[in-house]
Amino acid sequence: MVEDGHFALDDIKNRLSTLHDHWNQLKEKANQRKQDLDDSLQAHQYFADASEAESWMKEKEPLAGNADYGKDEDASEALLKKHDALMSDLDAFANTIKDLKEMADACRQQETPVIDMMGKECVMALYDYTEKSPREVSMKKGDVLTLLNSNNKDWWKVEVNDRQGFVPAAYVKKIDPSLTASQQQLVDSSSVGSREAQIEKLYDNLIELGSQRRKRLEETCQAYKLVREAQELSNWIRTKEQHATIQDV
Repeated sequence: MVEDGHFALDDIKNRLSTLHDHWNQLKEKANQRKQDLDDSLQAHQYFADASEAESWMKEKEPLAGNADYGKDEDASEALLKKHDALMSDLDAFANTIKDLKEMADACRQQETPVIDMMGKECVMALYDYTEKSPREVSMKKGDVLTLLNSNNKDWWKVEVNDRQGFVPAAYVKKIDPSLTASQQQLVDSSSVGSREAQIEKLYDNLIELGSQRRKRLEETCQAYKLVREAQELSNWIRTKEQHATIQDV
């Protein structure tokens, strides 16, 4: 039609140009959306791995800080051997801490990018919630929902997945509408950097606890050994004194 000199040539060109612009904008938004999702997945994977590492370290914390040093020399030596095995595990866990550090440094979502949400007011789900009536909607922890009405102090009307309904007001919190759920998590003092600092501090404290316990176990073993050797020496001296008394008689 353009080549044939259609009478509406100018209008056709304008429409084609508009369509072309809209197509480019759509592709840009799709690419940005994919990048945001990739970044969010990367951050979520880090937080999941960090939580797993934290759980492991908290399981070891009572062992590393145990105040039982043994009731005798044999018990102390057994505890020391067991503690040395624990310290070997803690030393090996340094590789996991190193991997987490590298993962944290590689996270592109270190700072929160601004995403246009068309000025809508949003809330983020603090807990999972399953709808109990047709007027309610279900949500998962971390979901971002569009807030439609918050006049009622107990129940807020929201929209999620093209559905509108009510959720408990105590189960959600208002967030910056320009941020995704994972980005809001980063803002709420749970950024990759601050989380990594928490993990490293927890590991350092665990190593310190373990080192202190090992030192005290060694001191306890030495003390029991000294007592035993002193007792053996005392017994030896008494035996020699008895022999000397018999010979004098």
